[in-house]
Amino acid sequence: MNVAIAAAVQWLFNFVVAQAVPHMLANAGKAGYGTYFIFGSFCFSMFIFVWFLIPETKGISLEKMDELFGVVESPKLVGEEADVHSMPSKSYTH
Repeated sequence: MNVAIAAAVQWLFNFVVAQAVPHMLANAGKAGYGTYFIFGSFCFSMFIFVWFLIPETKGISLEKMDELFGVVESPKLVGEEADVHSMPSKSYTH
């Protein structure tokens, strides 16, 4: 369900951008350069955000990623799950 919501939000914002950009090109700045500066400022602000606020993950194992990003719930170990192979199988005869 979460993937469906994420896809729907992505489509929604793609639609919003597709509707807004032609108006921005016509009205924002001389010959549409204002649109370029708006999107450029978004890209620059995201660069600053990532550079200073997102931790580096190079050389860190996958097991340490939860600790790095503050995940409090640890995943189940293989031994803790129900053993699927030991469950009796149902055989259906026709």
